[in-house]
Amino acid sequence: MKISKLVVCLGMAGMAIASAGARYSIHISEPVTVAGTALKPGDYHMEVEGDNVTISSGKTSVQTAVKTEEGPNRYTSNAVRYSINAGKYKLNEIQLRGTRMKVMFAD
Repeated sequence: MKISKLVVCLGMAGMAIASAGARYSIHISEPVTVAGTALKPGDYHMEVEGDNVTISSGKTSVQTAVKTEEGPNRYTSNAVRYSINAGKYKLNEIQLRGTRMKVMFAD
């Protein structure tokens, strides 16, 4: 009886972990705007869940819709791409190290 409860608990824990989004560490080197939220330069955690991404660091957190694509090869490092409009940086794309995933942010 105790073993079956343990197996059920471990199974549920495994399912919870599997259903969670993939988390990545990224570094933003310029002050940027994401979904109307200003992010200061620094290290952030990024969680990708389907077509949504959450970028957070400390008390700062922003969630937005994204489009993901797979490139032909695995990326060897994280790459954060920006555009500049009227002197302000906007986050356009993040390529994730160790994956073929590219996360693209809407205009």
